[in-house]
Amino acid sequence: AAGSIFTSLNMSIFTFHNRLLRCVSRFFRLASATPSRRATMKQGYKKLEKPLRKCNDKKRTIFLDLDETLVHASMEPPVRVNVDFMVRIKIEGAVIPMFVVKRPGVTEFLDKIGKNFRVAVFTAG
Repeated sequence: AAGSIFTSLNMSIFTFHNRLLRCVSRFFRLASATPSRRATMKQGYKKLEKPLRKCNDKKRTIFLDLDETLVHASMEPPVRVNVDFMVRIKIEGAVIPMFVVKRPGVTEFLDKIGKNFRVAVFTAG
């Protein structure tokens, strides 16, 4: 179970990160734009047809920072430890390999908290 949780996190983290960056950058561009520019920028956005449903479970949500908390990622392979996995990130058209090492105990930690909490993972970089 813990392995599948971590695999799922691995697959979606970078997609989530890219989407989050796009949303945040759009927000800041929109917030700093002139009123006429704002009207142009809002084109293409659609309102939700139905309100979002409330989550009925009683679990609380715990937010975890990915980089330097759950994993350590670097562009150079680590010297003293084995890499758990590698991802390729596209930055300004260049594909850069990122070598990722899980923090000690992270799999067990995620397995335990996953039983009692909804887990949301974020990263700033």
